[in-house]
Amino acid sequence: MDNGLDEHINAEKLLITFTTLQNQKNNNYNNVTTIDLGESETLLRNFYNITNNETLYMKKMDIYQEEMSTVKIEYDVYTKLFGNKLIKLNLSICEQSKISIKIPFKLTQHIDKYNSSSDYYNDICYTTTSQDGTDISLKDRQKEFIDKDKIICQENCDFLEYNYDTLVAECSCKVKECSKSFADMNINKAKILDNFINIKNYIIVKISDISHFSPLSSLTLIFRIS
Repeated sequence: MDNGLDEHINAEKLLITFTTLQNQKNNNYNNVTTIDLGESETLLRNFYNITNNETLYMKKMDIYQEEMSTVKIEYDVYTKLFGNKLIKLNLSICEQSKISIKIPFKLTQHIDKYNSSSDYYNDICYTTTSQDGTDISLKDRQKEFIDKDKIICQENCDFLEYNYDTLVAECSCKVKECSKSFADMNINKAKILDNFINIKNYIIVKISDISHFSPLSSLTLIFRIS
């Protein structure tokens, strides 16, 4: 790793990569996931008094789930604090910061359908029709996002951008500690669904027969309860 080479271990539904933070930054391959800790690296170095010349190591795990095109990514960060022994660092120090995770992913539909923060899933004024020519409600769109394999970024992440040249998506994610059990290393679909704007928070008020809005006989106002 110190020479710029990563070590990979393939197991069923799991790829473990032993790497360094610098290797992740220098990665020029578009067929593997990468992590950039950004300001979190600075926070860790300052807290543990690690100089910029000292290497920070990472164990990165890509977990593949059935019927999902994306992967769940878990990670730990280490340094040599006592001789050559690697010590795992406490990532809760960085809980208020974000990291960048890049994921190889080939889009087959419009990008809005892969971004849970897009108007397609959160704006009731965004209209779209089904193959039968009927409007698709927000609730049904949100359900399709989960059920029809539109997820790219795991929970506690936001879709940031997509590179059409390299076919790589970038997610901005909250820093988290690695799950203690492999059974917990799955994308939490229920949590992603809960993050959608609750359409119950909208009130549609029908105002009828308002003469000064002529020639309109009625007006529909949409309010959001904050």
